[in-house]
Amino acid sequence: MRFLHQYWSPVILGLLLRIIYAFWIQDGWLTEDAGGYFQDAIWLLEGKEVAPFWPPGIPYFLAALMYISGPSPLIAMVGMMGWYLLFCCLFAALTRNWLEVRTNRILLFVFAIYPAFIHHSVAPLSHLPVAVGIIGSVLLILRMKRFVQEKQLMWPVLAMSIFLGIVWAGIILIRPGSLLLIPVFAGGLGWMLRSSWPKALVWVLFPVTICTTLITSWEIYLHQQHNRWVGINDATAMNVFIGNNPSTPLYRTWWLGSHDEQDTPDYLAFYQTRDSIRSLPISQQRQAFMRKAQEHVLARPFLFCLRTLNRVRCFFAFDTYTGARTMARSSVLGILFLLIDACCYITLGILALQGIGGKSIPIPFQRILLVLIVGYAFPYFLAFAHPTYHLAIVPLLAVFSGLGIEQLQTKSIWNGWNKVGIAFFFLVQIEWFIIMI
Repeated sequence: MRFLHQYWSPVILGLLLRIIYAFWIQDGWLTEDAGGYFQDAIWLLEGKEVAPFWPPGIPYFLAALMYISGPSPLIAMVGMMGWYLLFCCLFAALTRNWLEVRTNRILLFVFAIYPAFIHHSVAPLSHLPVAVGIIGSVLLILRMKRFVQEKQLMWPVLAMSIFLGIVWAGIILIRPGSLLLIPVFAGGLGWMLRSSWPKALVWVLFPVTICTTLITSWEIYLHQQHNRWVGINDATAMNVFIGNNPSTPLYRTWWLGSHDEQDTPDYLAFYQTRDSIRSLPISQQRQAFMRKAQEHVLARPFLFCLRTLNRVRCFFAFDTYTGARTMARSSVLGILFLLIDACCYITLGILALQGIGGKSIPIPFQRILLVLIVGYAFPYFLAFAHPTYHLAIVPLLAVFSGLGIEQLQTKSIWNGWNKVGIAFFFLVQIEWFIIMI
């Protein structure tokens, strides 16, 4: 009730905007990845065998919802809005450890009107649930630290530890690239509990073991179903190949993953190689995609490094996915969404660069948050990157944005590193804008 009293206005605004957007976009939101997740969920409900192309997290979540209420796109939409509500609760619960209520309310207002977050709170996509999992994990680690330091009963700590392992497994099963977050979470938890290393080791190994057991169970299930080891899902290996082959664009490394260029002579070699691999038995395709990508990287290491530098900058540019999706329905609204997306993200980014080093959050804990951001982004630096993929870590950036807001309120002076970071951040946005037009 206290949460509703303090933050009800931005949350209600966010829900109203999402309901309006959902009815406006209607049949236009079950496309691309969202359509694939939804179709897999329908097949699961019908008892059909589902090929493990997509990660299983979102299809099984949708199937569970629709098993209770019946198959319906509306139920999927409601389920995603539930993720938005959970995000608001967890984000406010985390940040009120350090930030003022007024600052939290400002940040929740930003997320309420942020077009990318609106779309991902309606379409069944994976970035918002992963954001919830990341914020929830950080909050659980803080709670575990408090309970252990205050020598509370073991059972609440045990319950949180079990739930932490389940959340970690869920994050990986929703977006397999999140695997690198687990050692960061485990290391952060160990550091937070370092005052008692024997206990710290137990409470770190426990959720890691639960997470590993759940992921291994999924792998064994897939092996029983398809008589091969998959590696959570099949799309990951192909994505690495898409971002690392002779035809991969220098900056738009994601391009061949979302655009059909089969009639373009420059991409003929890519499609010939892709189709030849797809003609292999499915048990050999994953290794073949990875081998082709590895051969190209080893043959052209400088080109790989250049693409990686471009992927880093592209990853941290402002998102254009929602604006592009709505442009076909209304060019005016599409442009408006692009502008609001850019304003929300760039404002949060500048404030975050301003807030890093703020005194409200201990510096070592700030470093954990920064390593989480880099750990989540790192796989995209190696495969292919698009600004959409940064959505899951924007809430972590927003924690620093809150510190930036409060430093502005106290008229804190920016230091040299703030200015350098903000200048580089602006250049990244300008570069992205020029490339997109």
